[in-house]
Amino acid sequence: RGGGIAASGCQGCHGGNSHTATIDVTPATFLPGDTVTVTVTARGAGANSGLYLTATKGSFAVLSGQNTRLLNGDVVQSSPKSTSGGQATFQVRWVAPAVAGGAELSVFTVLGNADGRSAGDTCSEAVKSVIYGCTGTMYFRDFDGDGVGNRANGTTLDCSTPQGFAATENDCDDFNAAVLPGAMERCNAKDDDCDGM
Repeated sequence: RGGGIAASGCQGCHGGNSHTATIDVTPATFLPGDTVTVTVTARGAGANSGLYLTATKGSFAVLSGQNTRLLNGDVVQSSPKSTSGGQATFQVRWVAPAVAGGAELSVFTVLGNADGRSAGDTCSEAVKSVIYGCTGTMYFRDFDGDGVGNRANGTTLDCSTPQGFAATENDCDDFNAAVLPGAMERCNAKDDDCDGM
């Protein structure tokens, strides 16, 4: 689409195999309130590219000549960007919140074959954790809120435990708060204490 849309994924409209998407932040180390440059790169076969970039915190600002626009605070393409050397690169500014913490930058990218149809286009996505104002600690998604998370469900960097995450991992059933390492094992044919037995 010429103007881009906000969608958490591309597979519903665009088929084909995936390509490689990356997110880089420059400078890599920054403080609360600083403005950094976010570079999104889509690498693979295609004539043009589009994106949908979001952040859990902070705010975006577009740069001239980057074929991007803001849509409800997120970034989409204002028009498809031509590829060069097998890749397309978009750059935007991102302002970190004024208080120390962490944020997740997420992007969905499309590489199109420029035939006006969605068939033959490829999709990809990338996530980058950024930290500002502290060295950062890895936290683990904790769906059941029992204080123990699971790395497979997602991780994030932050200065303190964010909502929905835990500082410890290895919950073998993160959808049941009664099942976690150290829980009492019961005679119920389940691994209540996550010891593998």
